[in-house]
Order: sequence, then structure tokens, then C-alpha cells
Amino acid sequence: LKQASSLHLIRQRVNCFYQGDFCQVLVASLIMANFVVNICETQLPTTARTIRAFEMIDWGFTVFFTVELCINFFATHVVKFVTDLWNWFDTLVVGVSLVSLAVENLPGAHIMRLMRCFRVFRLFKRIPSFKNILTSLSASIKPMSSAFAIVILVTAIYAIVGVSFFRSSVPENFGSFFIGFFTLFQAMTGDGWSEHCRDLMAATGNGTYVALFYVSFVLLVG
Repeated sequence: LKQASSLHLIRQRVNCFYQGDFCQVLVASLIMANFVVNICETQLPTTARTIRAFEMIDWGFTVFFTVELCINFFATHVVKFVTDLWNWFDTLVVGVSLVSLAVENLPGAHIMRLMRCFRVFRLFKRIPSFKNILTSLSASIKPMSSAFAIVILVTAIYAIVGVSFFRSSVPENFGSFFIGFFTLFQAMTGDGWSEHCRDLMAATGNGTYVALFYVSFVLLVG
């Protein structure tokens, strides 16, 4: 019982240190530094020297984040650790980094190493303002999905109408449903929809109906 109490006291002290400002700022700074290194790795010319240098730096970051994950696991109650999805994310990233570094000539190792750049998402857990933004975005997913479904439905209806009327005139834009859908999706983003509209006016010789078709669609989905 005394040993259990001592272990509990140690875990409390470690947890206080881990949750403290110094440790959290240190971890956040190293996460950002790791992200900057990832940028430099893709920007600088690939030579034997740079490859070796970035491998050594990556080993250093991986060792640090592995130790940090172990401290987090030791200081946090098991149930609390397991039920936190951010801890699952940390474990996944660290695990993939360890496997890709430890096993040489591993198939798909290059793709696995791409997980390292996702470490920057851990800042959302440690910076309150980032976390608030992520929480707000998560809460908006359900209402936004309904609006997205309406936009898809309207675009599909206009694609059917467009293919029915303009297939013979501009098959490159309305030759089939999916081609027409992509054309309208491009118009929804504002990418060259006026040029498509004018080309369609010239091809059909009926500018009024074409203008009504395109302008009403842009107004509805824009």
C-alpha cells in the first residue's frame, strides 16, 4: 500500500510537470521545429549529406517524442489516456516513425515517413486558441454536411439539364453526367465559368437561355 501511494505521488508530480507551461511550450516548440525541418527537407537539394543530416535530426525528434509519449502514458490515468483520441494520434505517429526508422528497406517506408509532417496537428491539442477553432469546426460538420448535400443535389440537377440541352453543342463540357457535373463544379469554384458560358452561347446561338442557366446556377450554389 505504501509503495502504491509512493507511485501515485510520483505520477502526480510527473503529471504536474508534464502539464506545466514549461513542458507544454517545449513540446509545442519542438513540434513546430519538426514541421520546419520537414519543409526544409522537401526544399533543399537531395544529396547524400542532406539525407544523412535529416535522418539524424529525425532520429532526435523521434526519440524525444517517444520519451514524451511514455511520460504522458505514465503520468496520465490509463482510462483517461486511452479515451483521449489525441493520445491515439500521438501513438500512431510515434509508432510509424519508430517502425520506419528501425526497419531498413521496409516496403512503403517513404510513405510511412510522411506521417511525420502530421505531428504539427498536435499543436491543436496544446494551444487553446487552436483547440477552440478545431472544436468549432467539429461542431459545424453536421450542419455544413446538410448544406453540402443540397449543393451536390442542385449541381446534379443542373448537370442533368445541361447534358440534356447542351450535349451536342459542347460535348467536351456536357458530354455526359459526370463531365457536366465537373464542369458545373468548376463553375461553382469561379474558375473560368464565364468563358464556358460565352463558349456555350456561341455554340448554341441562344445566349439568353445559356445565361439564365449559368447565372442561376452560380447564384444558387455561390
